[in-house]
Amino acid sequence: MPHPPLLSRVEVRAPADPLWVARALRGRPGLAALVSRPAGAPRPGDARYSFVAADPQEASSSLVPPGTGRGDAPGWIGAIPYEALRALERPAWTRAPDLRPAPMLSEPAWRRYGAVVRIDHATGVVDVVGDDRARVERLARHLATAPAPAPRPFSLELRSPEEPEARHVERVREALRLIAAGDLYEVNLARRIPVVFQGDALELFASLLEAAPAPWGFFQDLGEVLVIAASPELALSVRGDTLRTSPIKGTRPRGRDAGEDARLARELDADAKERAELTMAVDVHRSDLGRVAVPGSVRVLGEPRVLPGRTVWSRVAEVVAVRRPEASLEDVARAVLPCGSVTGAPKVRAMEVIARLESARRGLYTGCFGHAGAPDLELAMAIRTLQLRAATGEGDYFAGGGIVADSDPARELEETRWKALQLTRCANSGP
Repeated sequence: MPHPPLLSRVEVRAPADPLWVARALRGRPGLAALVSRPAGAPRPGDARYSFVAADPQEASSSLVPPGTGRGDAPGWIGAIPYEALRALERPAWTRAPDLRPAPMLSEPAWRRYGAVVRIDHATGVVDVVGDDRARVERLARHLATAPAPAPRPFSLELRSPEEPEARHVERVREALRLIAAGDLYEVNLARRIPVVFQGDALELFASLLEAAPAPWGFFQDLGEVLVIAASPELALSVRGDTLRTSPIKGTRPRGRDAGEDARLARELDADAKERAELTMAVDVHRSDLGRVAVPGSVRVLGEPRVLPGRTVWSRVAEVVAVRRPEASLEDVARAVLPCGSVTGAPKVRAMEVIARLESARRGLYTGCFGHAGAPDLELAMAIRTLQLRAATGEGDYFAGGGIVADSDPARELEETRWKALQLTRCANSGP
């Protein structure tokens, strides 16, 4: 499938640092940044491009917005909440109606940008690209004359959860009872950590990336809601006819020294329970891709591997397929989302159990965020993600894990603490 042509491109003399560019556009409506890594040396697995944009021209609540742009110059940037994907649940088996407090985000929230700053990490080139020549040239002039932006203060406070930690242990025990009864094989359960934020949201984003560098950093001002994330997991990539998804399951904390760190990585890789988690998630991802793939084209690339993060080790697998010619981007998204790695197996039953056992609605958490522009779609998993109300600074952060037959409830609670470490570091880094 050929890419549609870009109508305009202007190279800019500016630092090849997406955070510098985002700070130069600070305060502009709809500011968005897709950061493949913080400023610094490239790391294995980093994407080639980061993107920054502001002043969107239109909004869409479609699951996948109408096509514009191309893979190396997104037309649409946005988020798809988990809540927007819950139609898979059967009313007789889940909360109907769902009387839990409404989430901050419940519908897809996409913004279209006629001009996007593109940072090429392979060459160091910074340019402005898009389908609106006037906007491209205006944005390029702004960056060419922008003074060096300075960091600004922020504060982040982690509030005590509305429910005691022991409630998550009880939740896991109930899931184990359902698994033992043959109701399902695996379910991903999370708990909510409320936060209060003040100050400059971009600096919080920079702090999150510093605390836990990730291949998919994301910031977007959606008006009433701010989204800030540093996700290690690819939810779905569609590049022409190539489909890819990379489920992550299994976690260990990083060690206090090199010896302990290596031991924890080996322990994770050998753990039968963690291997079962990832195997089940891979099976769901393969089945979902098979609904929109050329028969026989779905395959797992190599063996799962241990993935290093700054605060935790994880295990990841790569699943690829060839898209059927008649399958649209929306067809693919509906087949794959929400991903099996953050729901469970079977997926529909796992989602119903999630709705019954979790005390808070997820909102964006375990949905996805990224960019869209026919014929491509790139979505990261909305984990390690903050959702903040712009007016009050109140927000939430969820941490969870996969529950299988031999999960230990106390260990599952501890895993949620490991996954919140980067948030704790952000809270401690504020002035």
